[in-house]
Amino acid sequence: WQAWHAWAVMNFEAVLHYKHQNQARDEKKKLRHASGASITSANTEGSNSESDAESTENSPIPSPVQKKVTEDLSKTLLMYTVPAVQGFFRSISLSRGNNLQDTLRVLTLWFDYGHWPDVNEALVEGVKAIQIDTWLQV
Repeated sequence: WQAWHAWAVMNFEAVLHYKHQNQARDEKKKLRHASGASITSANTEGSNSESDAESTENSPIPSPVQKKVTEDLSKTLLMYTVPAVQGFFRSISLSRGNNLQDTLRVLTLWFDYGHWPDVNEALVEGVKAIQIDTWLQV
């Protein structure tokens, strides 16, 4: 069970890394958008090419590049989330002792990414593989 636990934790840490990286990118984007909006509203002159460029850059509508980055991040998260879920369930099913931490990590992944079909499938299979008593400790 320890090897499955270590594998799952490594994948879980990768998921957290990319999740935090995405959150930091989103916060920077919000700050840029907010500062761009204040600059644009402070500009009392009519529409000029410089302010038009700023408004396009800070537009809330995602550009094709932003969509690609988001899509790549989702694929990367999926690449680590499914093995993490599978590893935690195998670790839980093989361990004889207290596995509360692994169970809580599964729940975290379930709440954050359970809406993705591949993750949901791994969750359904994992729930079938563990004893129902596992959930009582949560």
